[in-house]
Amino acid sequence: MGRRFFWVIVVGLILLFDNVPIQAFSQSSLPVIISVPSIVNGFRAKLTASVTITGNKVYWVSFQPSWLSWFTLNTNPSYLDNNLRLSGIFQDYYFSPGAAVSMTYESTGASSSCGPHYISVWIGYIGKYGPASDIVNMPFTEECPPPSPPPPPPPSNISITVSPNALYPSGLGLQPTTSQIHVSVTNADGSAATAAQNLLFTVSVPPDHHTQLSLENRGGHANSGSRPLGIFQGKNPQDYHLAVGDQNNEYQFQDTTDSNGNLDLTYTSPAAGGVILIQVSLLHDSSGAFDPAPSAVIIGNGTASAGIDVRVPGLVHLPDDPDLYTKDGGTIYHPGPCLPKFASSWEKCDPNTDYTEGYPNIDINHYGNPLFMDKIVAITQEFKAVFPSETVLLNDMSLPLGGVFDINGDWEPPHLDHQEGEAVDYNLLYFPLGFNSTSVEAERLAWFIRRKHLNIHVEGDHWHIQMKPGQF
Repeated sequence: MGRRFFWVIVVGLILLFDNVPIQAFSQSSLPVIISVPSIVNGFRAKLTASVTITGNKVYWVSFQPSWLSWFTLNTNPSYLDNNLRLSGIFQDYYFSPGAAVSMTYESTGASSSCGPHYISVWIGYIGKYGPASDIVNMPFTEECPPPSPPPPPPPSNISITVSPNALYPSGLGLQPTTSQIHVSVTNADGSAATAAQNLLFTVSVPPDHHTQLSLENRGGHANSGSRPLGIFQGKNPQDYHLAVGDQNNEYQFQDTTDSNGNLDLTYTSPAAGGVILIQVSLLHDSSGAFDPAPSAVIIGNGTASAGIDVRVPGLVHLPDDPDLYTKDGGTIYHPGPCLPKFASSWEKCDPNTDYTEGYPNIDINHYGNPLFMDKIVAITQEFKAVFPSETVLLNDMSLPLGGVFDINGDWEPPHLDHQEGEAVDYNLLYFPLGFNSTSVEAERLAWFIRRKHLNIHVEGDHWHIQMKPGQF
């Protein structure tokens, strides 16, 4: 009894260990030949693992990849999935010697899939001591593809040119009133862009620092909101932008270059004089794509600026001469000297300075053509020589750069003749001029004016004196 039990234990141990999987590369004792390539190449690589049957009673072949970044591409048509077990009871169905089974896999191309891997091939067969199954791990290496070169940085250089950069205000019948704007976008190395580029344009005027110079650069306009800033027209009809400023006198629009990074626009000046500032920036979101939202990022140093000087050239400032005349007419829209007793509430004349509140010693409404200015001064000198006790009041002339003189701050020109520096509103303090001016002073003044070949237009409570056509 004891000897029989001993042999039962021995046979049981043999059968147990015969079913322990044979680890990597132990093919010599198996009735099969396993073939797996040692190296496969990179992205979307394909690998075929094959098993050739060399002995009898092989009833089971199964392939199992050791990683998830490869997937089954195809199998032998006779078998299903990864488990190539013959149907039926294994003792009754076996692979024939010389038969071959295979499985083909394909890499997903994920960067994590490259490197060393193995395929586990599981073989079921009738061994020396009955049914057995062994696993063989077949190693191979998926070569990592060379890293892709980084994408080129988005174009970062931008330039803008304007020709000509000095224009007359529109509406005066003077030329030129249009400029050609050219924007060019290039790569960091200076080479031409190879795709259309998205641009953000910001159009504005200089800020008001409550100084004479800052107001001159604004054309003499302290008012904000709805300021006309000009028209931008591209080659296509839809590329039309009527620039009207917001409360900060700023207007933005977006446009796109051609495939070579170039954009051409025609600019038409507004009716108001002033320095028009144009800033153009490359517009991208964080991924480099076009972002139509106002929060879009302006990339790198991709910003360029240009200015257009909209003015009637040659206007000069009428100097102060309190012994000869008194200046008047300053308002909150066009600050300047003013007389509190004549000022309306909206003019906000400071009685302590005789200037517009907040703009002491600033005179923005007394500019004119030098020839016209000389005539006005000469007329006043002749008049004061005869009537030294009378006070001559010189009200509005033209703004520093000419163009629309909107006395109501609405960008409309009731002062139609005050746009080119050739007109002034003239009055007398003690013998006011107007429709019923019959005083000796008025008659003598009219004679002095006509002798200088100037026109007189009676406007309510003052005279509007203007150059005759062709006198410039």
